[in-house]
Amino acid sequence: GSEDYWLTTPIQALVGAYKISRGIDLKDRVWDKTEFPRAARSAKTVLTIFENDEDKSIQCIEALATWFESNRLDWTFETIAKRAADWKAGRMK
Repeated sequence: GSEDYWLTTPIQALVGAYKISRGIDLKDRVWDKTEFPRAARSAKTVLTIFENDEDKSIQCIEALATWFESNRLDWTFETIAKRAADWKAGRMK
């Protein structure tokens, strides 16, 4: 039903993974209205880097979120999109 709306497309699944990583409620519709378009662009970038592999893309989001947090760095979905190719190439340890 509408509770699972965010799982219906790969873009929505990646945005969902980002929201979870940021501690944002998946059902936060205000966030969706204001932030989803920008987040969807970052999700599309990450999906492109991983050749539409949704699982690898979500792994990347989760791994980079953890990396940024453990290094006490501020980060957004745009930051993840910018660094996804580095993570894929093994340059983000």
